[in-house]
Amino acid sequence: MQEKQVSADTNVYQLPKPFLVLATQNPIEQEGTYPLPEAQVDRFMFKILVDYPSEDEELEIVRRFTSGVTSYDALNDIEQVINVDKIISMQQIVREKIKISEELMRYIVRITGTTRDSEEVSIGASPRASLWLTIGAKAHALFKGRDYVNPSDIQRIAKDVLRHRVIVSPEWAFEGIDSDAIINRVLKNIEAPTI
Repeated sequence: MQEKQVSADTNVYQLPKPFLVLATQNPIEQEGTYPLPEAQVDRFMFKILVDYPSEDEELEIVRRFTSGVTSYDALNDIEQVINVDKIISMQQIVREKIKISEELMRYIVRITGTTRDSEEVSIGASPRASLWLTIGAKAHALFKGRDYVNPSDIQRIAKDVLRHRVIVSPEWAFEGIDSDAIINRVLKNIEAPTI
């Protein structure tokens, strides 16, 4: 992922911008798959949990699947909402135009650092988590129509950025503690700056 290229045999192919890697993980059927090492998992910006659909959503899935419409047919109905140039432009805006105060950057560093100090954690969030939490908070602010980050931007994305980086010690995981619980406690115990 870091090299932004792929290789097949002896051929190396540079990947065009924007470079994105999306992956799925099925926690039920992992037989025959190998978990990624923490160093590789840490390279993903977010880990977003997708829960079961609501009753109405599941009913719609059943309707579509049993109506004779294939998933390939459904692809014909997808409309483009953004192009590559706009994505690259938004990435530049996030990095260069969305402001974040020194106090909020220090808040982010405290959050990630505190995950490393918990006795319940065998591996805490890396400095890369601080980077992605900053970029993610700036992107969230942009989507909210602001050119500055506030504490709620950080808090809104903290679990998505941190949950795969905060590895709970086995004895605490056995007690039912998970990374989201630890992140919630960290956010509750660290006072957010007022701006």
